[in-house]
Formats: sequence, structure tokens, C-alpha cells
Amino acid sequence: MFSDEKNEITADYPNDLESDLAYAEYMRTTGQDFNAVIQERGEVIQYAKAVQYMLSNLAQENPTTESVIKECPRLLIDDETHTDIPVGDYREYPIAARNAPKKPTKFVHHSAVPAYMFRLVLDLHNDLAEAEISCLVDPFTRAARYCTQSINIHPFGDGNGRLSRIILNAILLKYLGIGYILKKKMRPRGKGI
Repeated sequence: MFSDEKNEITADYPNDLESDLAYAEYMRTTGQDFNAVIQERGEVIQYAKAVQYMLSNLAQENPTTESVIKECPRLLIDDETHTDIPVGDYREYPIAARNAPKKPTKFVHHSAVPAYMFRLVLDLHNDLAEAEISCLVDPFTRAARYCTQSINIHPFGDGNGRLSRIILNAILLKYLGIGYILKKKMRPRGKGI
């Protein structure tokens, strides 16, 4: 229960027994195990750290560089659970995504990823600099452009969707003070955020 008396917000939390019983009931009804819940919470914390990192770089007017982009997956992905994927390095192998019986979507060839990312970062940096000078900016168009480019390049082995949403939200938050949640079909637990 939240209250707003004298501009104070307080929360009345249940005692430990109530929490334990509520948690046990939740686990029983959803069929989830404790480790999956802990993993999901860790992913949320890692995502928040990556968002904070990207926003702090934009807020401080630091130039957006490839090293900034590469740091986000390092913050997003736990090395211990993804030991088979080099985290924060551009992928060096081909990848594709498949949804249902459709043909797979092939992403930029791995040998071209560094050049595409160099161009994306250069364009983003120039667009942000131009926006500061002209004060005429359509943040929705720019956010959508770089979100789409990032996801189509798919520069990393994991975390590409999350990275593209971080880029989208960083631009929107910088210019409008709002974020946007891209809704997608719910995945079973353990398939990412």
C-alpha cells in the first residue's frame, strides 16, 4: 500500500512469513523455479546498468563511440552464463533469425559488421551534433532509425534486441524525457527480457 501524506511516499511491505507464502504460491501457480526468477532479476539489473551507462554518456555530451556501444553488451550479459559467446566483441560468424515457418532473416555478413557499426556510430554522432546546433530534431525518427539499423546489423552474438531498445530509449529520453516499451510476443521464461 502506498500513501502520499505530506509529500512522503511510503510502502507497507508484508512481513517475511507473508512474503514467503506469497512467493511459494506464485511459484506453485506459475510453475517457475527459483533459479529462473533469480536469473530474470539479474537480467533486469544488468539492463538497468546498460541503460544508465548509455544515458550518462549522452547526458554528458560525450561523443558516441564504438567503445560506448560495445560496453552495453558487456553490461547486459553475464559472462558466467554466456561463456560460449564473446561479450562486447563484434561477432565473427554468420547468424540468422527464424520466426515460425518463414524463411530465416539473415543479418549483415560478419565480415562487414565493423564497417557497418563504424558508419552507424558516425551517423549517430553527426545527427546528435546537428540536433544540438539546429534545435530542430525529430527524436522519434532518429530513435527509430538507429534502433532499426542496430537490429538489422546484429553486431553481437547476444543482446542485440536489448541494445537496439537502449539506443532507441536513450535518444527519446535525451530529447523528450520519455521512454518507449516495444511490446513483443511473450516468450517462455529463460528466453531473455
